Amino acid sequence: QPSSYLTANSEFGYGDHHAKGNYIIIGNSDYLTDFSVDKLLEFVNTGNTLFISDYYFAQRIHDTLSIDVDFEYNSKKDSISHLSFQNKNLNAITIDKNEGDYFFSSFDSINYTILGHAKTDKKRVNFIRVPFGKGNIL
Repeated sequence: QPSSYLTANSEFGYGDHHAKGNYIIIGNSDYLTDFSVDKLLEFVNTGNTLFISDYYFAQRIHDTLSIDVDFEYNSKKDSISHLSFQNKNLNAITIDKNEGDYFFSSFDSINYTILGHAKTDKKRVNFIRVPFGKGNIL
């Protein structure tokens, strides 16, 4: 759990230094306890960055950030998905024989920044930057 690391490296934990920088979670973030999510959000709130790449997030993340994730099934025989960044200087990729794409079906489009898209039949947002306190969640 991230809470063990972040508590150990906090001012009031049993560590003697503060965790600073980036925390990266790739896959299986739905195991996070509410306590771990709170510790991660405190970490971000103080000016750090949290990067999560997953299909499903812990419910507390959905609730706190007011986001929803959905899945678009690719029913076409060729099943091609196009993944791209908002920044056109970054390379896009095409995935053949892709079953479908996860995307953000609901998020704060005014305060959150769109960073990437997934496109099968329709272009959908699949990568966002969420400002949180002094930091960001990607």
